[in-house]
Amino acid sequence: MAQPQEGMIAPGDSGGPLILDRTYGEKTVIGVLSGYRWFSHQRNAGYGNIAFYQPLYLFWDFIVANNPYRYVGALAGDGRWNDPAHWQTLVDPAYRVITDGKLVNGVPVTAGAGIDGRGGSFGQVCDQETDYDVCFDLRTRHYIVDGVERPDWGSPPADEGAAPAPLPAPTLANGLPGATGFVPDNVDPDSTTHRKARYFDVTLSAPGTTTLDTSATVDKFTVSGSAARLALTSAGHLTGLIEVDQLAGFVHVDGTLTTPGDYLLAAGQLSGSGRIETPYLTSVAGVIAPGQVGTIGTLHIGGNLVLASKSLLLIDVGAAGGADRVAVEGKANLGGTVALAAAAGHRVRAGDVYTILTADEGLSGRFDAAARLSAILVPTLRYGDTSVQARVDAGRYADVVASTRAQRGYATLLDRARPHAAALAGVYDILDLQDAPTIQHTLEALAPRAEGLDRALGALALDNMARFYRARLAAADPRRGAAGAGQLTLAGAPIQLAAAEAARLPGQPPIASDTAATVAAPTRLPDTVAAYLAAGYLDGSAASTRTALAPRGRDPLSGWYLAGGLEGAVDGRALVGLGLSFTRATGNTAAAGQSAEGELYQGTLYGKLTAANGLYLDTQESAGLWRHATRRTADLVGSVATLRSRDHALAYGAEIGAGHDSAVGTLRVGPRVALRASALDRGAVSETGGAAALRLDRRRYASVQGRAGVALSGGSTVRPWASVYMVHDFRDPSPLLGVSFAAVPDTDVAFALPGRDRDWGEVGAGIALDTGRATLTLGGDTTLRRRDVRDQACRASVRVRF
Repeated sequence: MAQPQEGMIAPGDSGGPLILDRTYGEKTVIGVLSGYRWFSHQRNAGYGNIAFYQPLYLFWDFIVANNPYRYVGALAGDGRWNDPAHWQTLVDPAYRVITDGKLVNGVPVTAGAGIDGRGGSFGQVCDQETDYDVCFDLRTRHYIVDGVERPDWGSPPADEGAAPAPLPAPTLANGLPGATGFVPDNVDPDSTTHRKARYFDVTLSAPGTTTLDTSATVDKFTVSGSAARLALTSAGHLTGLIEVDQLAGFVHVDGTLTTPGDYLLAAGQLSGSGRIETPYLTSVAGVIAPGQVGTIGTLHIGGNLVLASKSLLLIDVGAAGGADRVAVEGKANLGGTVALAAAAGHRVRAGDVYTILTADEGLSGRFDAAARLSAILVPTLRYGDTSVQARVDAGRYADVVASTRAQRGYATLLDRARPHAAALAGVYDILDLQDAPTIQHTLEALAPRAEGLDRALGALALDNMARFYRARLAAADPRRGAAGAGQLTLAGAPIQLAAAEAARLPGQPPIASDTAATVAAPTRLPDTVAAYLAAGYLDGSAASTRTALAPRGRDPLSGWYLAGGLEGAVDGRALVGLGLSFTRATGNTAAAGQSAEGELYQGTLYGKLTAANGLYLDTQESAGLWRHATRRTADLVGSVATLRSRDHALAYGAEIGAGHDSAVGTLRVGPRVALRASALDRGAVSETGGAAALRLDRRRYASVQGRAGVALSGGSTVRPWASVYMVHDFRDPSPLLGVSFAAVPDTDVAFALPGRDRDWGEVGAGIALDTGRATLTLGGDTTLRRRDVRDQACRASVRVRF
């Protein structure tokens, strides 16, 4: 009885395959039918007939050589298609050999033995009758009689064959793998010239670029290596008669690529400004980049285009709406992602519109996404009946920045100024294209921190001169006449100070203030009038504007001043004086490399009225001009500009105080209270120097201070002095700065400056030693528990009598 899948050959079956279908994981042809025989009373093509198959391994090299199909690949490295040394033959993927019991792709290592081959025999040849059963085992060379192996039975036929011959060198003609010296280009057979057919299946898998600048035709073309490239120049024309498969790597088409089958772009990148003739170009997870990456070009598809969800369409965009384009002559089914990139030398701007794809027979589907150009710019896709456009829209900086004062302020300013982007092209053209961390760092560094420093310098200059005149009034006693009457008093060695200031090296800190030192020089002034000239150094620090940049620290301040004037007693109870002064102060921010400087030109009228019981009143009124400037470096991601502002403001100050002196031996000690008001009429000013320049709406600086304390002075040879004050500022102004871009002044945003203290202390102390011909004075003062502007001074002076 026949078994499942058991059959019998018949006339006309010669050349049919013998298939090994159970031993390995694939069905394998191992022989071809040559004929069959029957015996005794068997029927022709009946059960029990003997079939004879030629084993393919005996003739494998003949089969390979006469196979017109050649699988070939490019060698590693760059080369031209027409260079015979650029190619080698590969193993036909249909060929199988058994190695270590496993079926693998390959060819034997020796030549086929042909009709004389005897090796590798297997199976049995049997003659079985009703009463006769004899078989011959071709592998063991033994007879089997009635099912029993009989090594001693009969005389087995000889099994001698020629020794296996070595393989010849690989050539294109013999089809062995590894042959070179050919150019893959199909050849059709010609019976008149006895030309054999030759058809090529070409695969680029090795790293390197193959350049085709002529015409070539192959059966099938495949790119499978991630570093393999095909470059078709404008003169190149490649035809794949079956199909084109791009599984990886790069294909650049400036010429023409044609296939009557389909172009499968499974992965890798397809680029160029040429033409692809195919019924369907299907991208599964590939990248299509028309033109050359970084330049503008149009890729023509002479058929239909299908973009699956993992596809990427990479479009370079340029000036005047120019952009890469995919021009499809059939239909386009859309999917995947669109990504825009600026062509060389071009900056993408919000509002730009580009046509990126056209399809003559219409569109179906939509792209799944459009990749962001940056943290700010994102394309919005617009679909027509036969085209797709990409419009570049701008998002909000407020959605990108961190929650610091500087970043939030700048983000609001940039978002409000967006309608005026043309006037701020130098800012948006750079910042719009950055990622979020770069934007955050840039805006943090751009914040105008010198504005807080500028305000602190103004406060320092006003307060310093107020302390100077307060000290003169405290030392004055109208009952004794003007201090140094008829003399010129040099306070602080102003000549030496000017020389030292001129000789101070850049970066060398000011070392002391000599306000309290006095030297009297004979003059021809009236006996009731005294003249003085004073100088000193300023040193201190200011609270810095908060920043996410390190280091934070405090902003150092320094400076110097000159003062001079006349004062005199009126009637033994009153003293009046008039002084002129010049103050210069400078400072640098602790972070971001910004600086400020200012000069105060001031005139002061002051006086003191005393009573016999020790009560006294004192007052000072000042007016002048505060000239100030700031400087900061604006680094817009490598585009660096120096931004400067320069302005002036009227300066005012007035103080009225009352106190009582009580004699304690040679000392005078007693309480004093005072009320002081000062102001700087600051206003709006615009920076210059670059696109990021700001218009700064500086608020008026005003302070109303109340102070109460105790003062001590007096003595003879050793004369100590000291004062302690508690100060309260009644004003609590909002520490805000109005800011807009200088080019767009109507987009004000409030930036936060360092706050101002309301309460602090002031302490001063010193000692003077009078030796008769000279007086040595040492002293200093400082603020206590004050953070906005800390001011310290140290003074030393010598007065010599002649």
